[in-house]
Amino acid sequence: MKKLFLIPLVIAVLAIPVGVFAQEEATEDETTEINLISAPTEEEEDTFVVTPPSDISYTFSLVLEEIREFFTLDPDKKIEMRLEYAEKRLVEMEALSAEGNTEQLEKVQARYERQIAKAIQMANKDADKAEERLDKVEEIRARHLEVLDGVLGRVADEAKPSIEKVIEKTTARYETDKSERQALKKANKGGNSDTQDTTEEIEE
Repeated sequence: MKKLFLIPLVIAVLAIPVGVFAQEEATEDETTEINLISAPTEEEEDTFVVTPPSDISYTFSLVLEEIREFFTLDPDKKIEMRLEYAEKRLVEMEALSAEGNTEQLEKVQARYERQIAKAIQMANKDADKAEERLDKVEEIRARHLEVLDGVLGRVADEAKPSIEKVIEKTTARYETDKSERQALKKANKGGNSDTQDTTEEIEE
């Protein structure tokens, strides 16, 4: 279904005249450059040029993100992309909270959660690499909570209850996921220990 949806989009993108992209470059001042606390990958620079959600080209930039991920075959690169997109959503949330735009902020929060869910789903597909991949997810999640705390301090008083609820739910979900992951790691270590004991008994 995803492939059928993206193919027409790819065709549409390829059909866009070069002049359109040239015009976008000429209006670079409409985008917001925001420093990050940390870059999502070593290859990325310490800043993103992020299209504000209020910008007319924002939806188009989201489509381009999905197309870019769709044509990336390496699983680790796909996860890195999802985390990069999640990081961008955090930057957008910070910008929106500074503007007091809580309506758009909630939408971007949902987009962030979607990227994290996708990254976790991809990370768990390979049991041998899952732990390393999920460590990267945890780093982004820690920053997410920092961003939410900052958002709470900037939004209007009437918006604080909804942000507090988001923080509460997010913290609870992260703690649950962390506990489940630790239990799984403990179970895996126990299984490996049993296998080693069995091997030693056979050798004796």
